Amino acid sequence: RLFKKELGLSPIEYKNELRIKKAEELLFDPECTVGEISSILGFENACYFSRLFKKKRGISPADYKKNF
Repeated sequence: RLFKKELGLSPIEYKNELRIKKAEELLFDPECTVGEISSILGFENACYFSRLFKKKRGISPADYKKNF
């Protein structure tokens, strides 16, 4: 409860936010695929990673990679 009170996020939400921020950095690397990035960041399921990324950033990781 203290964690959420201080940061406004649960520990899992905080961890996922850090992972999504790192994903944004990795998506700039043309050598890395979305599946590889998902694996690097510890997501067991690339589809879950894609859904979470889209939910948090409003764009799919593949589209983010193309457009930025």
